[in-house]
Amino acid sequence: MINFRGFAFRIFIAIIFLFPGIFLGAQEGSIRGHVYDSETGEPVIYANVILEGTTYGTNTDENGLYNLVGIPIGEYTLKVSFIGYEELNQEVEFKKNSINYYKINLNPGGINIGVIDISAERQQARTEVRVSKIKVSKKQIKALPSTGGDADILQYLQVIPGVISTGDQGGQLFIRGGSPVQNKILLDGLTIYNPFHSIGFFSTFETEVIRNVDVLTGAFNAEHGGRISAIVDISTREGNKKRFGGQVSASPFMVKGIIEGPLAKMKDDKGSLSMFLTSKKSIIENTSKDVYSYAAVNDTIGLPFGFTDTYGKLSFVTANGSSFNVFGFNFDDNYNNPLVSDINWKNSGGGLNFNLLPSASSLTLNGLVGFSNYEISIT
Repeated sequence: MINFRGFAFRIFIAIIFLFPGIFLGAQEGSIRGHVYDSETGEPVIYANVILEGTTYGTNTDENGLYNLVGIPIGEYTLKVSFIGYEELNQEVEFKKNSINYYKINLNPGGINIGVIDISAERQQARTEVRVSKIKVSKKQIKALPSTGGDADILQYLQVIPGVISTGDQGGQLFIRGGSPVQNKILLDGLTIYNPFHSIGFFSTFETEVIRNVDVLTGAFNAEHGGRISAIVDISTREGNKKRFGGQVSASPFMVKGIIEGPLAKMKDDKGSLSMFLTSKKSIIENTSKDVYSYAAVNDTIGLPFGFTDTYGKLSFVTANGSSFNVFGFNFDDNYNNPLVSDINWKNSGGGLNFNLLPSASSLTLNGLVGFSNYEISIT
C-alpha cells in the first residue's frame, strides 16, 4: 500500500531544495550606470556590458545607460567594451534590495579581438511584427560625399531605398510613396515642420551635434500617431563635459559655427552642467553670382535663397545619472525674388526633457515639456 502522506512530504522537501527562493526570498540584486567617453563626457551608446565569468550581460541604450537586474548577490567583475575604446574592468557588488550606481569612463583607443566562433540555429517561426527601422549615426552622415563639403542628414536620407527629395518649397521628403505631410520629423522629441531648406540640399539640423537618427518607415506604434508614412526621430548630444571648444567653417553655400563646453565639469562622484550653441547662415545668395557665373552670364539677382539656423542646449546630469536638458531653436527660411514674390517660413520653439533614475527602483522615468511653432508668410 502506498503511503501518500510520506510521498507528499518528500515532494515538498525536494521543492524546497530545488527552488529555495520561493520560500526564503530570492537573494538577488541590481546595478545600473552610464558609460561615458573619458575625453568628452559623451555617452557611449550600445557598449557591451557583461559580468565576467557569467552569462549575464546587456548593452547601453541611446543615453549610455545600462541596467543589470535580478543578479544573485555578491561581488563581480564588470567588463565594459566598445569598438574604438579600451576595454575596462570594474569591480561591482550586488546587494539585496539595493540598486548600486556605477559610472564608467572609457578611454578612446584600440581593443584586441579574440577568436570569434560563429554558429547558427534553425530560425523559429516569427510571432511578432518587426518595425522597419534604420539607425543613422553622425559618423555615417559625415562619411557620405556631400554637396559643398557640408554633410547633412537630408543628403543621407536620399540614399535610403524608397526615399525621394523634391519640391518647390525646400527639399520635401517622399518616403515609400507617402506625401510629405504624412512624415513626422522630431528634434529631441518636438515636432518640426518643413525642416528642409529651400535650396534643397540642406536641413535645419546641424550634423556636429547629432547623436543618432532613427528612421521608421512602417509599422510604428501609437507613440507616433497622426502620421502614416514615416518617422524621422533626431536626437542631439550634450555639450562637452570636460573642456570648452568650438569650430567655424565656410563653404560657397554657408558659414557655420559651434561653441560648447562645461559650466560645471564632470567628475566621478558629482554631476555636470554643459552647453552648446550652434548657428549657420547661408551665403549662396551673395556668392552664386560669382561662383556660378558660367551658368547664368547675365544674372544680376543670384540665387534668391537664404536661411539662418540657431540651436542651443543646456544639459544637467546629476551624480546618480538623472539628466535634464533645456533646449531652444529658431530656423528661418526665405525665398526672395523681386520678380516673383517674397516667401518666408520659420520654425521656433523649445522645451525641457528629462530622464529620472529613482534610487529605489530599476525603472526609468522620462518625459518632455515643450512647444513648437511654424509660421509662413507671402508678400
